[in-house]
Amino acid sequence: ITGTENKKVVFMGKGKTMESQGITDYVADPALIIYKLTDGAWGVYKTIDNWGDATGTENISTVDGSEGITLPVDANEAAIVLDLEPGNYSAILTSTEATEKEALVEAYEIVE
Repeated sequence: ITGTENKKVVFMGKGKTMESQGITDYVADPALIIYKLTDGAWGVYKTIDNWGDATGTENISTVDGSEGITLPVDANEAAIVLDLEPGNYSAILTSTEATEKEALVEAYEIVE
């Protein structure tokens, strides 16, 4: 995040949503771990599993209808809205499944 102002960013970890694009071997229950670089070290900033678990302004329903945002189709997919201060962030998608499958990580700045 560049500049001096906080920015609203939505992060999504999609599995089942990719089925509409012909991908059938997807992660059924993706989770996202958001990291932030602080004093030269990466640390966990936020973890989200099922998007419905996020409350208040962190729930993605608050950005439904925003330009370019396609909400996950399954409640088991991961998504969260964060108000981030300037800095470096990274998102990693994990899964409870023991096999390798496909998933998609998306991050979008929300301009209000």
